[in-house]
Amino acid sequence: MAETVTEKAPGIAQHPVPGIEVQLGWYTYTIPPLLLEHVRRAFTEGLMDKIAKVEQAGGVMTAGSLDALDAIQQLTLWSIKRNYPEMTLEKVSEILDVGNQWEVQSAIFKLNRFTTRPTQAVAEQAPAPTPAPTNSGATLNVH
Repeated sequence: MAETVTEKAPGIAQHPVPGIEVQLGWYTYTIPPLLLEHVRRAFTEGLMDKIAKVEQAGGVMTAGSLDALDAIQQLTLWSIKRNYPEMTLEKVSEILDVGNQWEVQSAIFKLNRFTTRPTQAVAEQAPAPTPAPTNSGATLNVH
């Protein structure tokens, strides 16, 4: 049986932003929350819409899901770059795979209070946000 060896990823910022630890390849990365500017861009650039389409299809990935994969890679880069300044989109594409993509997406969604399927509890706590003209169901829950 092969032994799995993991260690903290190299290149972490001197004062890392707290977040959720996720194993990507051989290393453990700390995924912090997005900056507010990146949250804004995630919605205005349609990244959340692309992810919502896959989630609304029950999480089934098809050839039409390629835009969602690009969106997840971009969100991952924006988040991880806060702690690993040398990270690039190319490097993210080399460490993000089908085995860890959902874990990374879950971490980003949890840290930033994103949801593509509002829950009944959230709907009861606050009025629904006014969607942007291109919003296909993705929301940001702010409590």
